[in-house]
Amino acid sequence: MNIEPKCAKCSGATAGYKCAICGDESAHHVPEHRHGEPESDRHVMPKCEKCGEAEVFCTCE
Repeated sequence: MNIEPKCAKCSGATAGYKCAICGDESAHHVPEHRHGEPESDRHVMPKCEKCGEAEVFCTCE
């Protein structure tokens, strides 16, 4: 069973993942998503279901 994480900013539900740099979305975290730097997949984070933003940019507070 795969349970979606809660949004780190507002604690609300999430719907997949979104890259905070380019905005690409996916149903699952994609570790191969890179922006020319090692470990840049850390920018792929849960997408807040309510506002549709990557959790770092969540506006639901």
